[in-house]
Amino acid sequence: MRPAVASGEENWASARTMAARRGARATPTSGLPGWVVGLSIFASLVAALVVVPALVLVLRPRFLEPRKGEPSPPKEVPVLEETREAEVVS
Repeated sequence: MRPAVASGEENWASARTMAARRGARATPTSGLPGWVVGLSIFASLVAALVVVPALVLVLRPRFLEPRKGEPSPPKEVPVLEETREAEVVS
């Protein structure tokens, strides 16, 4: 004969069995509140948009610097007189 109240382990096993029969699956965030997931996404965006560029500006890694002997890009693109006149007319 079964006891009237099942132990915690039996309750957990029966709950998993019933969930499996219903077709329910556990998801990685099933136990987390929604605000924790939102905070995690926000922190990732801040790191990608603020922290990483700041580190690049401060540390100046070598792979981002131009190589010696390579021409540097022009500072200003020359504008032809015909182009200026076309912009004024239109």
